[in-house]
Amino acid sequence: MIRRPPRSTPKPSSAASDVYKRQELRKHISLTAPELWGRYLGVHSVVSTDKAGNRTVRYEMSEFTQSCLDRYTELSGQTTFQKVKTPFLDEAKMDLKDFDEVGALADTASSMIMKLLWLGRMTRWDLLRQICLLAGQVSKWSLACDRMLHRLMSYLYHTKEHCLSISVGDTADKWALHLYTDADLAKCPFTKRSTSGIFAELLSAKTSSAICGQSVKQTAMSESTPEAELVAHIGEAALRRPTERARAPRQAPHAHDEQRARQTAPDGQSYARGAHAASNRMFAQEEGRGAPAEPLAVVGGGMGARDARRLPTPGD
Repeated sequence: MIRRPPRSTPKPSSAASDVYKRQELRKHISLTAPELWGRYLGVHSVVSTDKAGNRTVRYEMSEFTQSCLDRYTELSGQTTFQKVKTPFLDEAKMDLKDFDEVGALADTASSMIMKLLWLGRMTRWDLLRQICLLAGQVSKWSLACDRMLHRLMSYLYHTKEHCLSISVGDTADKWALHLYTDADLAKCPFTKRSTSGIFAELLSAKTSSAICGQSVKQTAMSESTPEAELVAHIGEAALRRPTERARAPRQAPHAHDEQRARQTAPDGQSYARGAHAASNRMFAQEEGRGAPAEPLAVVGGGMGARDARRLPTPGD
């Protein structure tokens, strides 16, 4: 065992230590003066405080968005972007031959998608579904992918000023966790899989703080919209129960949950209502309780919840 000798001088404070480190670094490299935190990797954080003391942080990436558009123009040669309402291209308007023909951006699409993934992850959660869809086709890029990417870039061109905003004006004891989840049915044009969308935020009278946004392709093959929404609801419950992630994985949703849901909704009753009850009972049994699991400080959300601030979905 090696013992460290006692310090002959008191340990410097954190601020003094930082000054010392910067002085030592300046002996070897050129450093600018320290500045307030605000810019990092394309994200510009703008902090403001109103007269009531409520603080708002805006995560802006308009400059990075413009660099994405410039990169796309460089790769594709496209300079015209039609104004569209959503980043999704209607599959009915696509020719089946487009899925077999190799796209013009097959060799360079990965560099474009990587920039878009960072943009979508940091501030533009409304783009996550379409970006993740195209990211899964980089190794088998087709003409259909070219068309979907152009639709995405057209939407991005006219919404480049959109950003993520977080406001906090009261204490944590007044916050309430709001969860919203939904799912489409076999809307992936390549795999015919469903996609789960989950959005979580903290809300109160003076607070509106987004926590996370997810767009995840489902591994279960759903036969109806309620089944797809049930899988999305289970993903929402994982956010409400972080301790569940450390446990053993549950049985596949398309077999386990479907059987419970059908048993709960006999004689033509609402299948969605039965699926929701089955999932609650499933969590209750796994946690060793007899009663259905209650949401933990959840005010909104649930299976099939529709919110006015929801992300755009195909068909909008």
